[in-house]
Amino acid sequence: VLIKPPFPPTINIDDLVTSKPNGDKPSKSSNAFIIYRKAYVKELHSRGINLQMTQISPMVSESWKQEPDSVKAEYKRLAEAAKKRYKEMWPSKQRRRQHRKHQQQQQPLPQSLFIDNSKPTT
Repeated sequence: VLIKPPFPPTINIDDLVTSKPNGDKPSKSSNAFIIYRKAYVKELHSRGINLQMTQISPMVSESWKQEPDSVKAEYKRLAEAAKKRYKEMWPSKQRRRQHRKHQQQQQPLPQSLFIDNSKPTT
């Protein structure tokens, strides 16, 4: 049974960008599909349908594939707005990942640490 969440979405941007229960910031803002999934789950619950996420996810995926580009564009717009709000709420310096080639290479061990056991001692 495929359902369609209401359109336009009735999701509030501040609801998309909330702290975790322990007060920590979320790892990142939600993308368009995740926002669509939230709207889908909300619609299921409003109809009294409570399923496990493992059952819901394939239904959401199929529904998302069938949505017209205009619907997907609106969810992408919401995702961009949520991303902007996330950056406003938790401004931080950009982290740069170090690539292996830029990491400091290990210096070779000094020769004095090597012991030559191939020659018998006298």
